[in-house]
Amino acid sequence: MCECEFGKLKMDLRLGSSRYAGMDSRMKYMRVAHTIFLSVGFFSVPFVTSASALRAPQLQVIDMNSRTVEHVITVEADGTDVGLKPLVADIDDDDSADILVFESTGSEVKPLVRIYDRHGVQKKIYPLFVPQEAGNEISAAIGNVDSDAELEIVISFPQSTSTRVYIFDATFKYNDPSRPSFIAFPSLSTGARVTVGNVTGDKKNEIIVGTGVGAQAHVGLFDQHGKQYGTDIIPFAETDTQGVTLATITSSGSTYADLAIGLAESAQTWFKVYTIDNAFTYPVRTEQRVWSREWKSGVSLASADILHTGSQELVVAPLSDQRTELQFFHADGTKEDSIAPVYGFEESFNGGSEFAFGQLDSDLATELVIAPRVQTQRGDLSKGSKYVVTDLSEQTTTLWEDGYILKQFLISSGAGGRPTPTGETKISYKKALINYDGAMFGESYHFANTPWNTMFRSGGYFFHTAYWHNNFGNPMSHGCINMREPDAHFLYDWTEMGTVVITHS
Repeated sequence: MCECEFGKLKMDLRLGSSRYAGMDSRMKYMRVAHTIFLSVGFFSVPFVTSASALRAPQLQVIDMNSRTVEHVITVEADGTDVGLKPLVADIDDDDSADILVFESTGSEVKPLVRIYDRHGVQKKIYPLFVPQEAGNEISAAIGNVDSDAELEIVISFPQSTSTRVYIFDATFKYNDPSRPSFIAFPSLSTGARVTVGNVTGDKKNEIIVGTGVGAQAHVGLFDQHGKQYGTDIIPFAETDTQGVTLATITSSGSTYADLAIGLAESAQTWFKVYTIDNAFTYPVRTEQRVWSREWKSGVSLASADILHTGSQELVVAPLSDQRTELQFFHADGTKEDSIAPVYGFEESFNGGSEFAFGQLDSDLATELVIAPRVQTQRGDLSKGSKYVVTDLSEQTTTLWEDGYILKQFLISSGAGGRPTPTGETKISYKKALINYDGAMFGESYHFANTPWNTMFRSGGYFFHTAYWHNNFGNPMSHGCINMREPDAHFLYDWTEMGTVVITHS
């Protein structure tokens, strides 16, 4: 039996007893807080509000100096199930930056682009005359890819079955009617994401193409005719088949940009930065995970010279399944601590974001243009509107609601000879405070007044707080699932009797 063996539990709710003698002030405060709570009722009043997968298709224009929202641009899309992709460039050569907006994610995406001025006034709208081959996501990038001093717009479809790339001129006609598109990886059927940047040091930008979902990630560098430079970059493991995100980042004094590659939606928040050397051996400058491993949201990537030093910062945010938070790094992977994280949208929105930077007015501040994506519905609705999944190999617990990820937590499961059992079970009992008493391996234990206990398997296996350690992410328990107190509290309030719990390794 585990440390939570139900038949041996002593449900001691004698609050304010001598058990508090000798506890440190932090633990006393925690117990007193729960005493006050329990004096008005045994079960809590649920405080949980559902995270949102959808948000109105709006852009926020944020001054990076003052952190104020200068404009909110509402896009008049045909439906609400639409995420957006912004780009910033002087598309019509009038010496004023424009905001290009694509309908990028969602079931109601239309292949078109809207052009707004810096005040949020829509100037033009163009249809994209390309077959939307599969899926409901568009990737777009802008830059000069053919040395003619004019900007081109590059389009691909990450959820397609083809890695085809389309090139348009600034009026959204095909740049070269004889070669309107090319297939980046003929042997793959994954879809593709694109960016542009001068990563080889020649006089024009390269088109950089990364694969979408369904195969090990490949990234290639191409000219406007689809001719590849060097060989494919294979940035991640064979098991990382979620696709990639892309950005280029330029350092002061450099004649070329480095290439940042991140894992896409449903993957951990890893990115790598590559230098594109003359021999195309692709040395790695840095690789790191931005958020801890419970977050499987992938990353959005962009770059901008926020500090006006001549070097760009790499900007990283969750692509989905997590609150929008932008963090700032140098090309060598060091974090730029002088730029505080930026939080987009309301805290309850977990749909992810895409963003771009530019100077949209006459002041020196860089503006951030940020737009919501649509969170992908990936859950198993046959398990009910709510269910819980614990991955023992990753030491994480994920809460699913209506097919979307609501919350993800690091946990500590059973260690050594007391593993947490796997399988599908249901929530069957809850208690706000429990004393855990017992003996294991010749040592007795006593964890008094342990808060937020949610039983998921007969025999006394609970989700519960573990105030006696802070080593979450590693096995620590005698079979139960240990959680941080806020996480255990959230799960306690959110789950219902009969909520399905899936535990696997």
